[in-house]
Amino acid sequence: MTFRFALFLLVPALLAAQSVADLQKSFEKQVTEFTLANGLHFIVIERHDAPVVSFHTYMNVGSVDDPSGETGLAHMFEHMAFKGTPTIGSKNWPAEKAAMDAVEVVYDRLEAERNKGPRADPKKITAIQMALEAAMEKADSYVEPSEYDRVVESNGGLDMNAGTGEDSTNYYYSFPSNRIELWFLLESERFLRPVFREFYKERDVVREERRMRVESSSQGKLVEMLVATAFAAAPYHNEPVGWASDIEHFRRPAAERFYRQYYAGVRVQSTQQKHVVDVTFGQNEAITGGRLHGMVLRVDTFYALPVTGGNFLYLFGTAMLRASPHPPPADTGVDTYRIGVGVDVLQMLKALRSN
Repeated sequence: MTFRFALFLLVPALLAAQSVADLQKSFEKQVTEFTLANGLHFIVIERHDAPVVSFHTYMNVGSVDDPSGETGLAHMFEHMAFKGTPTIGSKNWPAEKAAMDAVEVVYDRLEAERNKGPRADPKKITAIQMALEAAMEKADSYVEPSEYDRVVESNGGLDMNAGTGEDSTNYYYSFPSNRIELWFLLESERFLRPVFREFYKERDVVREERRMRVESSSQGKLVEMLVATAFAAAPYHNEPVGWASDIEHFRRPAAERFYRQYYAGVRVQSTQQKHVVDVTFGQNEAITGGRLHGMVLRVDTFYALPVTGGNFLYLFGTAMLRASPHPPPADTGVDTYRIGVGVDVLQMLKALRSN
């Protein structure tokens, strides 16, 4: 009886394992790889399920990279990445840029007076605050609110969002497949020429996000204190949202320095015939030195995953890919992908070795 019962359990398991193995082989046959002239490696997987393009851009920068005293800056740039460019989101870019610079001049005066401590003149602070509000209002008057979002949504874009973790920042949304070239343009421009417009207004949004997720949540407060205690001497000490005292003192020049240090400019072009013609990084960034380490495109014809810098990408489900800077367990013997179907996980799929 025991043998029959064991056999009853074993046979379905063997059949399932065979099914997984067959699916793995079938999947591998769809995979092709190529490397562009600049060394950027692609894995292409054809899919003909729907005329939809799903994009996932992976940036190898997160809260562990936040400067001391400016925790949450990686998360702050995530918000800025949706604010547009000189040509998207502005009614008059030269005038807007001048007005934004004028805001910083007034803000410098305000901080200089506040830094006097007990010797600061309250009346002078009030007057400068009023001047700062007027300068911000002038800068905001040149803004086309949510223009980047509008362009995406008016072209059929869905599920546009982003997330900042400890080790990475991820941006993703979907387009109809006949808008793939528009995605290349939009994604390239927002990381090559971002504009930090409405910075201080968005700083208030980020501060409110922290209030909602941490300060108004018993679980959020518990996790924050647990992590801060567990990683007392490590960069993981700070949650991605940042500490309140740091958020409240964010300045636009500091956020721009963070961008220049950790985000490599990228230009991506495409044609319907070749899918991808050219992918290049900023003029002053070597490929292996930039932080744009992964880009995922799921379209009705292919997935494309450029990877540089030795990062490892793991697939969880047929429509989602996650990249990680951490290698797989050493006992696998190779750099690996893991692909999940439904709630199950396939065997290790395929080795990827960056050039």
